[in-house]
Parts: sequence; C-alpha cells; structure tokens
Amino acid sequence: MRTVRWRGQANFAMIFCAAILLTPAFSEASDPSLNRSEKNPPASAPSKAQGVSMTVEERWEKVQNTVRPDLVVAMCEAFTKDFPNSRYSRAEAILVAGASKSLAATRSAQLSLDAIDDTSGDSAYRNMLTSAMRGDGDAAYRIAGMYRHGANGLAHDLRRYEQWLNVAGALGRGDASWQLAEIYNRKGLVAEAARLEAMARGMGYRAPERLPSKAQNF
Repeated sequence: MRTVRWRGQANFAMIFCAAILLTPAFSEASDPSLNRSEKNPPASAPSKAQGVSMTVEERWEKVQNTVRPDLVVAMCEAFTKDFPNSRYSRAEAILVAGASKSLAATRSAQLSLDAIDDTSGDSAYRNMLTSAMRGDGDAAYRIAGMYRHGANGLAHDLRRYEQWLNVAGALGRGDASWQLAEIYNRKGLVAEAARLEAMARGMGYRAPERLPSKAQNF
C-alpha cells in the first residue's frame, strides 16, 4: 500500500517539474542565449530610418551649397540614386532644371566654369551668382551690371559684361539680349546683332524701332 502511494507521489512530482520547465519565463531565465535587450531594444536607440534621414539632410545641404551648375546636376543625379522618392524630390527636379539651363547658357556665352569658381566679389555678388547658376535670369543680368560698373568687389570688365548679358538673355531676359545686340551692332557684327534682336523680340521685349548706328559711342 505504501509502495503504491510513493509511486503516485513520484509521478506527480515529475509532472510538476516538467510543467515548470516548459513555461516561457523559466526558459528565458535559464537560457543565457535569449537576450531580452535584443528582443526589446531601448526606446532611445536610433532607428535605421532616423540614420538615413540624417544622411539625406547632410547630402542635400551639400548640394545646396554648391554653385557650379555642372556639379549641381551631377550631385543631384547621385542624390536621386541614393535616396529615391525623398522629400526633396520635387525641389531637386526644379534645381536640376535650373542648373541645366544655366550650364547651357554659360557654354553659349563661352563663360568658363573657372570664372564661376573665382572667389572675387562681395557677399551680394556671391548670392547673385548662386541664383544665376540656378537659372535666374534676373540675377545674371544684375551680375552683368556689376561687371560693367566695376561694383560689388568685381573689376570693371566689358568682356565679362557681354558674357553675362549673353547668359541673362539665354535665361529669358529679353532686354539683356537687346543690349548685347546693340554692342554687336556697334562692332559691325550685324548678323549676330540681328539674331539677338530677334531673340529679344521673341521673348516679348518691346524694343526701339532701330538699333543705334555703330558710329555712336558705347
């Protein structure tokens, strides 16, 4: 009788111990390979998305601080490849369009990119230069005036004046194309002057009936 009772108690004890071993809390406490910090990371730990966001901001700031249009276009292409569909996608498309126009305009004017890299000029000029290299014809026209008058830390340079008039005209300033046509007409470059006059009129510039004769002083 006692033997039967002892066997029954032993079986109950074995069943109880097995139940405890199978509980999750006991398994985690007894198994050092189960790391609670890996399953539930701290709330303050930076997420992968946050890390990418910081990289996007840094890269975009670098693009914004670049002046030369060829570099802006190349950097934006790399930016799109690395961060497709970022929150800067629309602004980036506008920036590329403007920089591409400015790049074509500088090439047409035979304005070297070394001239863009030149550190001459005051802060107002530098701001105008950045805007002009984003496709702003008004800024390009103002730079032309700076070179004509030798203002804002720039030396008086009629060649640069003509080049920037060319850039401004290519970026939509009809009056810049007209002024350049007047210069070419005085130099006897009649065909080029006629082309620029037609270009100015095509942009809606209401010009005088006739250009000044080349006998007049500039």
